[in-house]
Amino acid sequence: VAIHPAPPPGRKRNLPEGYNNPMRSQPIPVVSAQNVGLRIDCDQFMAPDTPWAPHGPASPPSPAFASLSPPREAAPWHSTSPVRSSPTNGLPTPPSPLSPLSSSLSPPPEVLPWRARFVIAAKSHHPKLTLLGAAHSEEVLRLVSETSTALDAGTVPRLVDDGLGGTYFIHRPAAEGAAMVSVFKPRDEEPCARNNPKGAQQAFSADVGRQGLRQGILIGEAATNECAAYLIDAHSNHFSRVPATASVRAEHSAFFDSRSGEGSSYNEALHSPFRVRKEKVGSLQRFVEHDGCADDFSPSLFPCLEVQRIAVLDIRLFNTDRHGGNILVQRTRRSEGGGEGGAAGVRLIPIDHGFCLPDWECALASLSTPDFEWRHWAQARAPMEPEVLEHIRKIDVLADAARLRSDEACCAGSGAGRPLPPLREGCVTTMRIGTRLLQMGAAEALTLGDIADIICELHPQSHHPQAAGGLCALGGGAGGRGGGSALQQLCHRARGEALFRVHQCGKRLTSAQRSLVADAAFHEALEQQILSYMRELKRERAVGGR
Repeated sequence: VAIHPAPPPGRKRNLPEGYNNPMRSQPIPVVSAQNVGLRIDCDQFMAPDTPWAPHGPASPPSPAFASLSPPREAAPWHSTSPVRSSPTNGLPTPPSPLSPLSSSLSPPPEVLPWRARFVIAAKSHHPKLTLLGAAHSEEVLRLVSETSTALDAGTVPRLVDDGLGGTYFIHRPAAEGAAMVSVFKPRDEEPCARNNPKGAQQAFSADVGRQGLRQGILIGEAATNECAAYLIDAHSNHFSRVPATASVRAEHSAFFDSRSGEGSSYNEALHSPFRVRKEKVGSLQRFVEHDGCADDFSPSLFPCLEVQRIAVLDIRLFNTDRHGGNILVQRTRRSEGGGEGGAAGVRLIPIDHGFCLPDWECALASLSTPDFEWRHWAQARAPMEPEVLEHIRKIDVLADAARLRSDEACCAGSGAGRPLPPLREGCVTTMRIGTRLLQMGAAEALTLGDIADIICELHPQSHHPQAAGGLCALGGGAGGRGGGSALQQLCHRARGEALFRVHQCGKRLTSAQRSLVADAAFHEALEQQILSYMRELKRERAVGGR
């Protein structure tokens, strides 16, 4: 229906051709906004309860529209408009009578407006934050609940300047102090991903599932590794204090997607006049209040127990990104006898575990090794604390491996949208190797620094011939190029022995049985190699007077 505005007083209305038909006795009535009595409701222009009255003098309803529907006895919900001044003469103008057509379209007072029903239905079916997985601790449920409350209150996730990928802070509303609640990391905005909002800082970009920044870790696996690190620590009674972490699906327009049409870079999207809602899957971690990171303090201020808590976790997970920036420092209140954080009143909180648990096959094929920040601190060269030794003794490596393979780690069985990818078996093997190396080193009274040297330090083939002898016959070193860390060389030799044992079985085994035999033979041979290497290392130090 074409709606034509009423002409100013004293001016003839310009009607389209055909309206004044000479064959009719009266012209066709012209529909105007005044004689229809329209009410405009829009989120961006008028609140749903704002009264509205037509501008200008009131005009009687059109007879053509009055005959279309019977009058209603109840007054419509928008017929109580207050008296307003007329823009033409400044005199009060009573509310204009409403057309019976508009009255018949009005809902009953007890029925919610269609817009309210639509918003409620949309929110119930498409929440802003969805927790993936089935079994979660109360701490994780509390984290998700507080984050959802903050998002429902209108909080906009803020991109963090630090780091190489897309990391967003979510805080409480300003009325509640704007305190930080959580940190969200979408898996398609990780370093080297195509949707990384900091793509100008990366050397290359690739799709999710391709090789990423670190060897053995694919793009999109960092979110899974964050959840796996918390899962391992949670089942160890939170010995290393990894903050609560969960896999979630979040929806917000503040996230970056290069295919959304907002711009090819995050800066362009930030200034785009139109932002669309994006659905992201990633890791959500509790924001921990802190007084700085380890780079802001002297390592001599850190208690030995606090440093060793983090060292145990990094060795188990083969963390390739442990630097001072992802170790948070908390100053704790202590009593006369000392507080939980030790005599120095300091606690250390490890964060950012996306670059842990690389596939062990890729780790063997590369000469690159992790470099733990704490390896150069004096606390790592001190004997292990009694609490640390007791914690290492209680670790059940096979049970932890089963947890990493389960849906609890990757949320593959949640059925709530797109889940995180499951951990690859090679990543689970990395955890098993690191944990057994830690347990055997503790049994041989090595320090955490000594164990870290086995993982990190590069050695030539001729180093420790009694422990690493025969490597040349097995291809030598890492990737057959010679050198590599001591752990890499020992893994190569153990793999060679495992393949020889499988070859001895001949064709009597099926493919699945051969895989099981090879896995068991590899770990058995590796433990023998590690034990021999550690004892030779202790004997060499005793001879050298160290």
